[in-house]
Order: sequence, then structure tokens, then C-alpha cells
Amino acid sequence: MGALRRYRYILVLIPYFMIALIPFVNRLEPKVFGLPFLWFWFFMWAVLITVLITILYLIEVKKP
Repeated sequence: MGALRRYRYILVLIPYFMIALIPFVNRLEPKVFGLPFLWFWFFMWAVLITVLITILYLIEVKKP
């Protein structure tokens, strides 16, 4: 857990890459699970951001 403490600022910045990459993933094809790729991209990031927030919370709670 100590190694993650050093990288917590990087973990905070990861969701901003999702926003920066939207123009590159705004396509109707390919379809993933029957969804246009952009929709899949948003749903995937909703899950990933939740995981990142949980990790950041656990890092801060363990802070000495």
C-alpha cells in the first residue's frame, strides 16, 4: 500500500485522460456488447472511476 501512496496524484489524474480521449473514441463502429463504442467507453469509465475512487479512499484511510 505504501507504493500506491506515492502515486495517488497519478491515480487522481487518470479520469481526465478519459475526457481528453473522447474525440478519438467517438465512433459508431466497432460495437462492443451491442453498444456504439462511445457508450461502451462511458460505461467502462464509470466502473473504472468507481474502482479508482475506492483505491484512493483506502489509501487515504490508511494514511498515518
